[in-house]
Amino acid sequence: MENEIYDVIIIGGGAAGTASAALLSKWGLKVLLIEKSDHLGGRASTLSLPNGFRIDTGVHGIPYYDLGALKKIENELEIDLDLVDYTPLLAFYDAEEEINVEVFDFSNEGFKEVDRIWGHGGKFIELLNFLRNSTDDDADKLDNISVKDYFGKYSQYHQFQQLLRAINGMITITPELGSAGEFVRSFSKLFSSKRPITYPRTGGIQSLSELMGSICETYGGTILTSTPVQEILVKNGKVVGIKTKKSEKDGRILQQEIKADSILVTIPLQNLFEIISKEHFSASFIQKIHSLKDKQSCAQGIGVAFKEELLDDFPWNPKCWGAIVFQPGKRPRYLSVPSALVEGLAPPGQHYMFYGVVATPEEIKDKKATKERLKVLINELNNLFPRLKKLKGWHFSGSSEMVLGTAKRVGMTGAFKPRNVSEDVEGLFFAGDTAEGNGPGLECTYDSALKCSRKLLKWLQTQKGDIP
Repeated sequence: MENEIYDVIIIGGGAAGTASAALLSKWGLKVLLIEKSDHLGGRASTLSLPNGFRIDTGVHGIPYYDLGALKKIENELEIDLDLVDYTPLLAFYDAEEEINVEVFDFSNEGFKEVDRIWGHGGKFIELLNFLRNSTDDDADKLDNISVKDYFGKYSQYHQFQQLLRAINGMITITPELGSAGEFVRSFSKLFSSKRPITYPRTGGIQSLSELMGSICETYGGTILTSTPVQEILVKNGKVVGIKTKKSEKDGRILQQEIKADSILVTIPLQNLFEIISKEHFSASFIQKIHSLKDKQSCAQGIGVAFKEELLDDFPWNPKCWGAIVFQPGKRPRYLSVPSALVEGLAPPGQHYMFYGVVATPEEIKDKKATKERLKVLINELNNLFPRLKKLKGWHFSGSSEMVLGTAKRVGMTGAFKPRNVSEDVEGLFFAGDTAEGNGPGLECTYDSALKCSRKLLKWLQTQKGDIP
């Protein structure tokens, strides 16, 4: 490979990296994708456990598929994704009053009962209408204001505030920390979508990255897994390639330099300076990257395997993307049973669910409080499902301290985010949820990948005359 010169080397085989690799390969570029782990998927991976369960690394979904970036990528690649439709889409459950509302579409009519019970005189419908009619310009003005400060003004009614917190929690950040601008960008499309939430029919969320990887290879791209990138090589202010360092099973250390006209970094930008020196960048860009440190949103919760007959005990239809559970005097809880609708995620006759709460980074760091919070969640689950103790299999508890939702923090969205194209190093590009992408979850990642891939192609066309 040291004798090859690639049009682009993509660092990171997650959702952004594989989508970019598929697009750029199909558009005729000579692509090399480098991934440090032994599989594609990154933070959107699916773990295959020895007991037959397939567990996503997080509760993933594809938001507003009909209006979002993944649909545009699908069209560019001329493929048809096999995705499920949830019916109902979402459930709201008041554990104290035992009130259950299932939402089958995200229209005002679909949320009519939610608004009547928790919306306080039509305030939730008013909020939905505001979001649907908002523009990018409206969102840009709100990036430095929190969700609580801006949208909390709609009503101080406790149940409305809980409802606002619950909706905001779908992008895994608390209203005190979440950007009102990104709240608008995320939910304006979600509540306008005809297909608001979907998911791969088989294989878990990792199957999307694996599909994109296979498309990359079909169009002549090359993928290297289990290959960490040691350094991005820069000469005279321009990228010239990368240096890799790989440990072989026989103890040998293999190093090589691979040349390229451009580099696309899709790993979280918090880790950028581990593979490229700060000396190549301006002080303002360095500060922007450092501001991402410890700004992630977090979740704490438990995962539980159980026998299928427990599905009969759910107050709502478990074949939905998830339920928002209101517990008296507490933050909203989120409960999802991925295996209830998607085949192949659990052995026959068994299922698993996640039950958790959105937390702040400070709360995650408090180990004693975390232990108590998880104990509370387990007790709540046992109260919700009295037969759970008898029907339960394995369970685990823990915290998400990853960079989920980094793009959602006040002062870190919109124009505050790093751009797709480096202003300091020629030929260096960035994609992923920390670089110029909008929307909740995977939409943010795919949006960034699509934007960046188009810019990279245009740049290469300007630099080289043989790019179609």
